[in-house]
Amino acid sequence: MELIIFPPSLNCRSASQFSMKIELLLRMAKIDYKAVLGSNPSKGPNGKLPYLIDDGKEIADSHYIYQHIKQKFNVDLDAHLTDEQLATGLAFARLCEDHLYWCNVYARWVDPAFNHHVEVFFKSIPWGIRQIVIKKSRKSSKNAVYYQGIGRHDKAKIYQLGCDDVKVIVTQLGDNEYFLGDKVSSVDAVIYGSLATIIYPDINTPMRIFAKEFENMKAYLRRIEAEFDYAPPLK
Repeated sequence: MELIIFPPSLNCRSASQFSMKIELLLRMAKIDYKAVLGSNPSKGPNGKLPYLIDDGKEIADSHYIYQHIKQKFNVDLDAHLTDEQLATGLAFARLCEDHLYWCNVYARWVDPAFNHHVEVFFKSIPWGIRQIVIKKSRKSSKNAVYYQGIGRHDKAKIYQLGCDDVKVIVTQLGDNEYFLGDKVSSVDAVIYGSLATIIYPDINTPMRIFAKEFENMKAYLRRIEAEFDYAPPLK
């Protein structure tokens, strides 16, 4: 199986929290795969990365890749959870991927205070083309955040929304080894990918400054990295 993901960038194992999520899920499930670094989402079956190629079949979206893996290999990282824990995990996954994600998109692609990091992200593209790509990417991101709704607020409110999300994640984590207790579950891959894209890039957003105050969160990230050999790349 080949897993097509965004390459390392901004001191993360991947530029995409969804790429990190699905790679961690495969590692947690102890499934053999080959990571293939992609840079052109339009080549994917739904115009996005990540996607999986298994026996010639392309499976798009981290959620459905995991469903495919569960069925094919008869693995379930959540088999030990109660119904209440499953509900909590799903709610936090939605918070990370459908709300906090957009606050981070705003920080990374829209907020002019961090324009220089967009240049770093696209540094492998020749200069003339790079400017066109950056302009197009920033415009599409700004439109997406606006139509999602979060982008209709001013900067301070957007970052407050993101910090509020981080706070409830930290509160739920508490002193747990993993997000829902003493055993890893699928939501840990979601939480890791979401937090890593906020904390590890050298982009001092209000969300990053706030998140780095919490020692339990930093210990949680290191614990997952150690157990599943998934430390971020060196700067």
